[in-house]
Amino acid sequence: MISRKKKKGTPRTFWEHYHKIVDLCYDGNEELLEKINVFGSEEQQQRLFTVANIPQKYFKFDYNEIIETIALDIDNQTAVNSIKTYYKSLQKAADQGIGLYIHGPHGVAKTTITTLILKKAVNLYFRCFFWKSSDIIEFIRSGWKNENRRRFFDYVVNTVDFLVIDDIVRLFSEYKEAAAEKLYIDKIFIKRDDMNLSTIITSNVGLDAIQEQMGPALYSNFRERLIDVEVRGDDFRDSIGNQLLNKL
Repeated sequence: MISRKKKKGTPRTFWEHYHKIVDLCYDGNEELLEKINVFGSEEQQQRLFTVANIPQKYFKFDYNEIIETIALDIDNQTAVNSIKTYYKSLQKAADQGIGLYIHGPHGVAKTTITTLILKKAVNLYFRCFFWKSSDIIEFIRSGWKNENRRRFFDYVVNTVDFLVIDDIVRLFSEYKEAAAEKLYIDKIFIKRDDMNLSTIITSNVGLDAIQEQMGPALYSNFRERLIDVEVRGDDFRDSIGNQLLNKL
């Protein structure tokens, strides 16, 4: 297990640690446990990605290919440099609790970038987790009634070295008028700041655009803790969709 100083762990202690996460997260789901309990180097790697909740479609995405594609847009030079620096400096980022705020229009690979970073962090034996805003919303609505899920929520917030929260605008939009639920959201970031843990966020808008929804304290915290990365360009999904027939 990675120490509080966030030194790289060993494979053995990492496996033992992640067994505990699986038990908490999936609450004895034997079918899923069997699915991720596989052997061999590639399967082991994919097992770690599964436990870190990285969506399966990103398992085989290649970092260099994605970065080269993003870099084709000349307006993305600053973004690419920031991503590269962060990607090669995960130990320093973890030690200092430095995260990212990646924003831009739909389809410019924001989520893909976060999964590439998480996959590298997983391979370095950091504790990682990928959270969709929809999953957090579902927990806030009903998951708190389940003891195991509450324990897992607290574990992720207080312990995971690199936490991705995907589509944060949806999270704040859902609860902008609900004070009790907003406390759960604020708790995620306040606790992680207190524990000096790294959070990586994706958004369709810049930080200033949701300042009012977040509140001044959280906005200030994000400005202090998260590197602003704006990704520009056209929707990559259009070109991918046009090639679907060729894959058959």
